[in-house]
Amino acid sequence: MNNLCIIILTFNEELNIKKCLGSIKNFADEIIIIDSFSTDNTKSICENYKVKFVQNKFVNQAKQFNWALSNVEVKSEWIMRLDADEEVTENLAREIKKNINIESENNGFYINRKLIWCRKWIRHGGIYPLWLARVFKRGKAVYEERTEEHLLIEGKTSKIRGDLIENNLKNKIEFFTLKHLDTAKGEAKEIFDKNFNKNISSDQIYNKSKIRRFFKINLFNKMPLFFRSTSYFIYRYIFRLGFLDGKEGFTFHFFQAFWYRMFIDMLVDEKKKNEKK
Repeated sequence: MNNLCIIILTFNEELNIKKCLGSIKNFADEIIIIDSFSTDNTKSICENYKVKFVQNKFVNQAKQFNWALSNVEVKSEWIMRLDADEEVTENLAREIKKNINIESENNGFYINRKLIWCRKWIRHGGIYPLWLARVFKRGKAVYEERTEEHLLIEGKTSKIRGDLIENNLKNKIEFFTLKHLDTAKGEAKEIFDKNFNKNISSDQIYNKSKIRRFFKINLFNKMPLFFRSTSYFIYRYIFRLGFLDGKEGFTFHFFQAFWYRMFIDMLVDEKKKNEKK
């Protein structure tokens, strides 16, 4: 029986997918690509590797991954979510294999992400370490279907040592801006929908994702518009020492913590004004 299936979502990932697949070709028992009808060389690059290549119309990350879990045959006992711009280090691969090959009460595992921005590792500002739920037993997890999605694992979880490297070679400022214009619209829409106003409660592990969601719902979203994006940037850049990462740290926290959150506030403010009219 195969032990580990890695599922990767792609759309026009010709710059990233080769290094991603190269890092797991001798590690995964199964590799499944769920492609959103790429128009570049993503498919032809994937055909050079032993993968199952499936295409499906994209709505958002969570719905696409859940579609894969429901519609694509997985033979392995364990599943790992990997993004096309990520790489699995040799140390992380060994630790994952070791943990899934032993008898364990765990139904899932958290992995630490190491983010590269403008060719530099962003270590400060609350960005590292960042534990993400990525490995789970087949049938024991599903993504919450929202813009800022999290994997909901049924039962006990634990952490696996080693870093998952995120280094998106497409992540020039134009790509970053266009990508976040879409996600900002999704987040702004969810602010007005009470169905999305809930915490992450699928497991008991104490991690930044759960903490951030809690404070986002109970503190950040209740703060005045525009003030909250400014204060969030100051918190990360000054109080969480983001400035120690130099100009790369400044640009990352400015665009990701300030500009992006400010853009969401503008969308929310516009919607409120339109409703008053």
